[in-house]
Amino acid sequence: TVTTLELPHSGMGREGAEQLASTETFSGLLRLQVEHAQLDATAVRRLAEAPFARTLQQLRVHHNALGPPGVQALVARCAALELLDLEATELRGEGLAAVLGAPGLAHLRSLDLSHDDLADDDLMPALDRLALPALRHLACIGNRLEARAMVALGGAARLADLRSLDLSSNPLGDAGVGALARTSMLTALEVLRVKSTAVGEPGIRVLAASELGSRLRTLDLGGNAIDDAALAALIAGRLTALDTLVLDGAALTARGLRALVSSPLAARLEYLAVTGLAPGALEPLLAGELPALRTLVADRLDDAAARVLASARGLPRLHTLVLKALDLTDAGAQLLAEAPGLEHVLWMELDAPGVGELGRAMLRHRFGHHVGVFAGASLHAFRALGRRV
Repeated sequence: TVTTLELPHSGMGREGAEQLASTETFSGLLRLQVEHAQLDATAVRRLAEAPFARTLQQLRVHHNALGPPGVQALVARCAALELLDLEATELRGEGLAAVLGAPGLAHLRSLDLSHDDLADDDLMPALDRLALPALRHLACIGNRLEARAMVALGGAARLADLRSLDLSSNPLGDAGVGALARTSMLTALEVLRVKSTAVGEPGIRVLAASELGSRLRTLDLGGNAIDDAALAALIAGRLTALDTLVLDGAALTARGLRALVSSPLAARLEYLAVTGLAPGALEPLLAGELPALRTLVADRLDDAAARVLASARGLPRLHTLVLKALDLTDAGAQLLAEAPGLEHVLWMELDAPGVGELGRAMLRHRFGHHVGVFAGASLHAFRALGRRV
């Protein structure tokens, strides 16, 4: 009996859904992935009637036009679900209320409601019906949520056990992030992603000084053009549990990064992503003391920065480097290949079009298959620049 089935971009439609639902081989399915499969409400209702529906634990149906009727059919019959991905399924307010209020989804731990065109007036009444006692991970990326929804979200008593929340690409602004930070119910939240939400120094200051901020282990502020003033507000806060910080697409200078590595936060960071840096901004970071840092994602690695990295003594646990190095030459590559402080590196990705075969050969000789040097944006490297941990 098949327990896992992945059919991305299959174009299965109603006919394929009927075949899947009626095939005995799939009666014991536990995990089903059918995104971009041209499913509509009729097709997904047939899947909900299949023998596997009542025991299915993970269901990914994103980018299918299910609409409220299709979503309602799923949540009414798939009572064993632990993970449900409804990204871009046109669920609208009616479908959202059905999901959040579903009494049968008692085991659901992870829910994705991204890119469903949800606004404050959709989320707020749905939260009044919230069930989902096991929910730990919620993603609402790319909707139209603003400050009013953040007040309701943060005040929902049923979300007291939520561990991670992704609100990226919503028009939250300072008011929305500030409203979320001031709420009292998200007492277990450890991971907050507010990438590309137009938050600036005022909202970051409120978040960093809040009780919520003091509990966060992961904070993603990428895509918000974080400048030195915003970073200073972050450093001045109460982020005493933080070990993962994402600032890709920032607008930081050497002064801002010098302040970061001089702060108590630097001693705790295990993962740091800082891209969009000003020229010369990377060197103070590489020269600083980051004793817990394991993964660094950054840009602006040129020969001067490579020299600093090669002689760095404050990065003893560094094992993964993902670096945009447009101005790196063979000379810089040689510095990295001969660096005594990089003995713990397990993987290095360099977008380094200026490194020739000689530089690549030196890096391969030092790091073997643990290094990837790319000329231009490689699929792996630049997924990694925005990677989430």
